[in-house]
Amino acid sequence: MVAGGKQVERSQFRKEYESTFIQTLRFIATTKKNTNVLQHMLGCVSDNLYLSSQRELVETIEDYRQELLPLVVPLTLIRHDVRIQGVPCLEQQAYLNPHPKELGLRN
Repeated sequence: MVAGGKQVERSQFRKEYESTFIQTLRFIATTKKNTNVLQHMLGCVSDNLYLSSQRELVETIEDYRQELLPLVVPLTLIRHDVRIQGVPCLEQQAYLNPHPKELGLRN
């Protein structure tokens, strides 16, 4: 939408952008939804992990699901595995790096 913004009249673009932005904010990130995303990411990295690392990641995701750990813990493990393995489908995912580290918003 932003990339094609110059092809649309400014007032029309603003109206469409605001509408889409508000609709997007209606999607609430829940522990259940985050757990589902983490499990899908686990599937992308698990084939190349040692069994002990797989277990640790599964346990960490489960601990997050039970609200025993913050989201940043399983995310950090997955981000590490993605970086080490070079998993193309996950390397550019905004979910793993949604904002500058300095903000510390997931801590």
